[in-house]
Amino acid sequence: MSRKLGFDPVAAPAISRRAFLHIAASAATATGLLPRTAAAQETVVFYTAAAVGSADDLVKQFKQKTGMGAEYFRGGSFTIVQKIEQEVKAGQVRCGVMSLALPNLVAQWADKGLIMRYESPEHARYPKAYSVPGFAGPISAEPMAMAYNTKMLKEEEIPKRWEDLLDPKWKGRMTMSDAASSGGALHWYAAMRKTYGKSYLEKLSKQNVLIRTGGGDVVNTLIAGERPLAAMLPQYHALGQIAKGAPLKIITPDEGLPINYSQIFIPARSSNPEGAKKFVDFTLGREAQQFLQDKYFQVSLRDDVKPFSRESGAKPVNEVTPIASTPDDMEKFFAEQDMLTEEWRTLFK
Repeated sequence: MSRKLGFDPVAAPAISRRAFLHIAASAATATGLLPRTAAAQETVVFYTAAAVGSADDLVKQFKQKTGMGAEYFRGGSFTIVQKIEQEVKAGQVRCGVMSLALPNLVAQWADKGLIMRYESPEHARYPKAYSVPGFAGPISAEPMAMAYNTKMLKEEEIPKRWEDLLDPKWKGRMTMSDAASSGGALHWYAAMRKTYGKSYLEKLSKQNVLIRTGGGDVVNTLIAGERPLAAMLPQYHALGQIAKGAPLKIITPDEGLPINYSQIFIPARSSNPEGAKKFVDFTLGREAQQFLQDKYFQVSLRDDVKPFSRESGAKPVNEVTPIASTPDDMEKFFAEQDMLTEEWRTLFK
């Protein structure tokens, strides 16, 4: 039976962002990452940062297709690695396969031999830029886009470039996600800072942008007509409401979008390596990818998955230029998270 593993992330001890990579790498190296336990070998245990609904559906479908048991633990990427560290110390690790939205850390683990080499036949359907060849493939992508209320703005009025947001006509008319609360939004902030400089963000902060905690709040603000334009939000939030008939449309600026992504891989000491291979193949397969994109609006990077309707404003991901989204970029941003978050707060809150 598919089920969610019980774990309270609130009860987990705090971990500093600066120390996270060091702790994760050193704890993993000291133990071969994930030693096997007999209890986990009868099923496939999936650790993921995906939403509960999509994780639950994924493991249920995997069981139906393969007849194998499946369980999952869901938490943020930080929480997942912290949980692994706790389990390693206790000598009771159950993870068989995992996904993380930390491409820099995944690449480091692959270099250190902490990820099992497995070239899934499905890897060939994905761009190498989002993969760690022979080790990890992208399970989903999260573009950070603009969006607008189609009842309040005409298409000829909308911004076409990121720098258009600095036009005085948008002062007091924009909303966006809080980079102090959202990893995707903080990536957007770091990408804009790298691409356009801190001065761009200083000017944007003077545009009286309404900051909302998450992408769902940003979308609700647009739908309610409080502001006509979202300067930045996770694309999937807008797509979900568009599918329900909301008068919204995505804007993909000419320069491209910051795109974060999650990768799926098998730890070097997986509790169920053969089952994990089947899970990776299933998850990266066309059927599962199309399902997750259609139901949960997770962008698939697979080359034969039908893209979102262009009427939504969303472009196929292979037509979008990623802005400051390489593993090297993400590693640098990760190391600067405390500084970037504090800078964001100073400017926008």
